[in-house]
Amino acid sequence: MLRQLWPKASLGPFCILALPVSQARLSRAFFRLEDIPVSISLSASKDRLLSRPEAAAWLGLSPYTLNEWASTGRYGLRYYRIGRKCMYRLSDLQAFIASRAVHPL
Repeated sequence: MLRQLWPKASLGPFCILALPVSQARLSRAFFRLEDIPVSISLSASKDRLLSRPEAAAWLGLSPYTLNEWASTGRYGLRYYRIGRKCMYRLSDLQAFIASRAVHPL
């Protein structure tokens, strides 16, 4: 069939085929924030590392907001690079929240 559509196409090992993708497979490739399981208790270890989606859920923010803060250096929120992942220590998140407290006049 490939030869019928593209007669000059190579059928070698590096040939790219356009296969139809079912809606079910496509929907599994993307996720919503509501689909991320968040089971972080306050009694968790302070040295526990949270992924960016987990840290964002704990702070009540979007993971994209944390990504923007990390890339621009805004607020100086400390994160750790482990391979390609950005991880946040729970104690750093708690310290960040404490530092952002506003005292009334």
